[in-house]
Amino acid sequence: MEVSDEITQLGTTHPSPNALPVLRQVVDRLRVADVRLRELRAMLSGEVDVQFEMAPEPAWQPLSRWSIPLVIVGLIIAGVAFAGQATGALSLGPIPLVVGLLIAGIGLILAIAAILMRRGSKMDTQLRDVEIDRRLRGRSDLEEELLMLEADTKRQLESLGLDDLPAAEAVLAAEEAHVQSIDRLSAQLDGLVGKEPPEALPRLRDAAALEIEQKTSALEALGPVAKEPRARERLEVEVKGQEDALESARDDEANARARVEGNAVDAEQVAGQAERLAAWREQMTVLERRLRVYTATLQAIDDAERATMKTVTRYLEKHMVGDLSTVTEGRYRRVQVDDRTLDIEVMAPEKGDWVKVAALSQGTLDLVYLTARLGLVRLVTGDRRPPLLMDDPFVTLDDDRAHRALTLLKSVATDFQIIYLTTSDRYDTAADAVVELPGPTAKDDAAPTEPNS
Repeated sequence: MEVSDEITQLGTTHPSPNALPVLRQVVDRLRVADVRLRELRAMLSGEVDVQFEMAPEPAWQPLSRWSIPLVIVGLIIAGVAFAGQATGALSLGPIPLVVGLLIAGIGLILAIAAILMRRGSKMDTQLRDVEIDRRLRGRSDLEEELLMLEADTKRQLESLGLDDLPAAEAVLAAEEAHVQSIDRLSAQLDGLVGKEPPEALPRLRDAAALEIEQKTSALEALGPVAKEPRARERLEVEVKGQEDALESARDDEANARARVEGNAVDAEQVAGQAERLAAWREQMTVLERRLRVYTATLQAIDDAERATMKTVTRYLEKHMVGDLSTVTEGRYRRVQVDDRTLDIEVMAPEKGDWVKVAALSQGTLDLVYLTARLGLVRLVTGDRRPPLLMDDPFVTLDDDRAHRALTLLKSVATDFQIIYLTTSDRYDTAADAVVELPGPTAKDDAAPTEPNS
């Protein structure tokens, strides 16, 4: 019930209003976004290297300016020479015609070279413009991505109600620890009650209490047999005797059967053996029934003894602590009692471990046993308050320990009448009433007699 209540309380006190899977997913997204934001800010921290200086004059323009005049001049010279030869007006030979054609060819070659150079220059210009545009567009894309990531990060943090990523990670760690605690308690609850639903636990608790009450009543119904100190040993002896008698009866039966089978002629002996066999069988039936009764009784006594011993030890551990701390001035504050042997151990502060009381001094041992006896008195008497008789239990104690022990008895005396018998007068001041009993004064005045020879 305590574990179930703790699980219920933890279920209502989560560090985060969001479920752990959702919180973990959001924090993972924030972590990835944080890494990307750092990369983008690092990439945008410098200026983009874009050159806008004026390009030099294209090399193809001088060639273009020279090629056209050369072509025109060469064609004119060649035309004039060809026309003069054709009309006979000029007789200069083939040289002017060849020179004109050569000049026109050079001009044509220069024109072709200029056209090719112009095409290459135009292509370089286009490539440079494309590169500049790509760089500028890439920075814009980075800035846009940075703004989108910052907005998404802010939106995720607002959904969690937090300010930054470290706070989100702290909440995630707290939520994971909280869920782990719930899982651990759930596993502990499963180990205690299996898969029983929490709403069934009160019913199980009440059923267990009812079973304890029924078994207690059954133990009380056993009467004096269950309450005698040596009942278990006596029943074990009786059970052993009945088992031996049963084995002897079985041996006799086997021997009788063997004699009957070995002597088929002696009918009278067979009849006698058959009668004895019938009697032995009846006796064996009675002994078997008695054996079952004794075995069941012994088992019930064993179960009752274990339950009683466990109740006694837990009661002693609970009620000895305060008394032991009083008589030892707080030196020993923790006690544990073995469920089977009733051996008592205390936590020794100088060793940091449990030690048996038999290893302590005689005075401390007497104080521990005193608190144990008082605990047993409270357990046995219940709501009754009979007087307690003590025959000088502090004879081994020094004055300091005796004073603390008397302080404990004074507190017990508020519930019980305590009659303390002692030969010492060091307790007189602590007693409510002192009664001094006179010692014997009679003397043997008879004359001594001679011993028999």
